[in-house]
Amino acid sequence: MNVVGISFSYADNSLQTRGLKLLNDKQLFTDMYEMLDFNMPVCNSNKSDGQVPDSVNKFCEVLEKADVLVFAISEATSHYSAGFKNAMDWLVVKSRFNAKLGTDYAITDKPIFVITFTPTVNPENGGRHFDMTTQLLGKLGANVIECHLINNSWKTVIPGGFNAVKSAYSAVKGFLGTYTPNSTNTRCKDDYSSLTWLKSYNEWDMAWRYEMKPIHRVNGMPWPRINDREKKIVEVPLKEDYKLRSMDYLDTQEARPIFDKQADIIINNNIKNIVDVGCRIGIVNDILQERGYTDYNYMGYDTSPQPINYAKEKWEDYSNIEYRCASMYDNNSVDFDVDCVIWSGVLLYNPTDHMKLFEDVTFKQYNAKHAIIQEPCQDQDADKWLPNMKLNTIEQDLHLYKDKYNYNDWIVNANVFSGRRRIAHIWL
Repeated sequence: MNVVGISFSYADNSLQTRGLKLLNDKQLFTDMYEMLDFNMPVCNSNKSDGQVPDSVNKFCEVLEKADVLVFAISEATSHYSAGFKNAMDWLVVKSRFNAKLGTDYAITDKPIFVITFTPTVNPENGGRHFDMTTQLLGKLGANVIECHLINNSWKTVIPGGFNAVKSAYSAVKGFLGTYTPNSTNTRCKDDYSSLTWLKSYNEWDMAWRYEMKPIHRVNGMPWPRINDREKKIVEVPLKEDYKLRSMDYLDTQEARPIFDKQADIIINNNIKNIVDVGCRIGIVNDILQERGYTDYNYMGYDTSPQPINYAKEKWEDYSNIEYRCASMYDNNSVDFDVDCVIWSGVLLYNPTDHMKLFEDVTFKQYNAKHAIIQEPCQDQDADKWLPNMKLNTIEQDLHLYKDKYNYNDWIVNANVFSGRRRIAHIWL
């Protein structure tokens, strides 16, 4: 039977480690370890992906192989020691933060003896942590058989002083004589993942790193963070470098109809290779993936680093989806034959020469057969606009495209700021 003793001390001359060595005078343990054998760092993860340092994996492997465990845990200010708590915290991280509480740990179903060696003489001291230690180990699915306190250890836990640990030794040996390990128990299932918990963590973490804020709303609708009480003529500035939150009203469920229509065009025309100009975070990818339309290549670019970095991180596991920080005036080559170029509210940045830009990029650079243009409508609903605001759009010029190319368009009315949009499909 594999009986493993573990001292949860990092001290070179640890009382707990020396106490276990004394307990092992009669070869009780198959193996014996102390924290310095693993050198686990202070637990510094709150991400529920189960990823832990190699040192923690080594520690878990030792626990996994054990049939019976003997833990030597010192008392610190009436609590268990920091070394023990740190090790247990790492077990929680490895189990994806209690993804399956009490069933998914390296000590689940393991019988454990807890021993504390203390220099104190008072029998009430040294073992005050036993209740909380037993409770913690029980939460992780372990079975604490007994707790033993060895007082006055500086006087009794000495070379050749086996009598000091004789009662603890007898308790463990007696248990081993009646215990049969259950080798069928499944521990630390690597195929289990709390996806909901991990998704929530990632959303929270990215919100901090990308300086997000709660969606700003006016009359209950998502709006940009502008002064809706301004009486002077207000023009929404056209920025080439903006924060992710500056246009986050377009990332809401209320704005989805705008991108749903783009996805409709892509799917209905079996478009497989897409370049998205002024993509921001590429909401169309979310919709295509949700609809099960996954067999496509996508490269989106935008001049603002923060939205692009966010999108890169979000889609980093998808080899068919790429994001770049670039300008529509750059030569943004791709390694696939482009079927469609999406222009989502970006041609308005070039109001006097937008058609030449459109043709140069869509047809000359990419030799694409399809294009999607999305522009704000000039006639916005009163509750989605301010009368003193100047609207930037080239919607009034889309008839030029209709006169020259195969053309179809739709009006989408999303419940967001400037939510009335014209979506045009142009094809050769």
